[in-house]
Amino acid sequence: MVIASVFDLVRASNAMLMGTVVRKRPLYSNFGERAEHPLVYELGATVARFDHQLTEWGSPGQVVADSEQTEVKRVVGAVREWRRRGTKFSPKARTGFDSRLAQILNTIHFVADEDSPGVQLADWISNITLGYHEFRRSETYAGILPLWRRFGFSRQEPVILPAR
Repeated sequence: MVIASVFDLVRASNAMLMGTVVRKRPLYSNFGERAEHPLVYELGATVARFDHQLTEWGSPGQVVADSEQTEVKRVVGAVREWRRRGTKFSPKARTGFDSRLAQILNTIHFVADEDSPGVQLADWISNITLGYHEFRRSETYAGILPLWRRFGFSRQEPVILPAR
């Protein structure tokens, strides 16, 4: 009953989900010591696509993330670097769009999840998505499937990196 109510709330908000699932074993086996930290890799890929979507809409936007991430300083430094050189990690990396984040206001803002229902909801959706993609089990994933961002007729999100 609670899960159905949460899905109804998300659907009623006209939310559009964007996200990236990072497969850690292939990331490290493909890139070895050169591999970006998975959180940085995931955020770079997602934020670049978000910036592209904002450009299509002609609107600026803001990125808010959970402050409980242990890599806050690393991510803030990565945002500065992305603004200088773009979000592409390598010519072979399939992170979506190469972007300098022109439409993203300021930087990624970190808030404690207990202070932000939106971050709590994002954490919940992230756990459902990770359970589905990493472990092939999630009874609730079907409920959020229609909310992922689409491009044309194929589902675009979430992006799985490194690509299979």
